[in-house]
Amino acid sequence: MEAPFDDVTVGVRNAVRELEEVTGRRLLDEKNDLIHPASGNDGVDIYVSTSSAGGGLQMLVMGVVKSMTAESAERAALGAGAIVMDTICSNDRRLPYQQIQRIRQLRPDMILLSGGIDGGTISHVAKMAELVGAARPTARLGVGYKLPLVYAGNHAAADEVRAILKDCVSIHEVANVRPVLESENLGPARDAIHDLFMEHVMQQAPGYDKLKAMTHIPIMPTPGAVGKLVQIVHNGRFQRVCRAVQPHRERKPGHELQRGQRADECRVPQCGALADDGAVGG
Repeated sequence: MEAPFDDVTVGVRNAVRELEEVTGRRLLDEKNDLIHPASGNDGVDIYVSTSSAGGGLQMLVMGVVKSMTAESAERAALGAGAIVMDTICSNDRRLPYQQIQRIRQLRPDMILLSGGIDGGTISHVAKMAELVGAARPTARLGVGYKLPLVYAGNHAAADEVRAILKDCVSIHEVANVRPVLESENLGPARDAIHDLFMEHVMQQAPGYDKLKAMTHIPIMPTPGAVGKLVQIVHNGRFQRVCRAVQPHRERKPGHELQRGQRADECRVPQCGALADDGAVGG
């Protein structure tokens, strides 16, 4: 998406042309648009796009205690497909002026701020917000819009955080990533990060509106999409293995596949296992 084209769809269409050469299937029409729906040897049924434009989603994570809320916030950011540039917390051994300088230098796409359990102390979270306010960070991409900040900390501190940061960042409050000491709640923060990346950060990419018009489902950050694919493959494989093992247990009591053995390799007569099922893991 760099000069002289400044258009993310240029690379997409070049990649599609290469697919046409490899597959022998016509995917683009005379106007260079995707052929949809598929007909015969032409076109596609669905087009899905992921994006890591500009190096992907780059985030700064902040939490009160490194081994608790900061780590929970890191996991939420990584689960959303982000690259965590740095993690700043009250006990990371840096002085406040060093933390402020670091926030100012990074120029992330987004900040995730967490801290405190719900109903806990407010002062520690407010101090983390004050670091951001003092740094007044600017976004890496685009001009004229406020850097998005996802607040996923103690809900009792939300008003204080908003009062401190309302003039320098765009605040988006979600449920606490660590509502109690014993458990995490990463889903809301992860979803908010994904949505903000698509709605605000990627909007700064030249040609992004045209790319959205081409796709049939919402665009996802590439690392997050890869994670979903791995999860789908894992779930499908697990189900196939279960189906492979179950007939052994039903038809031949006491018999089980050995570790790494495929269902079609079983030598038990009339076992009933499906030949296309995967190997048994362990």
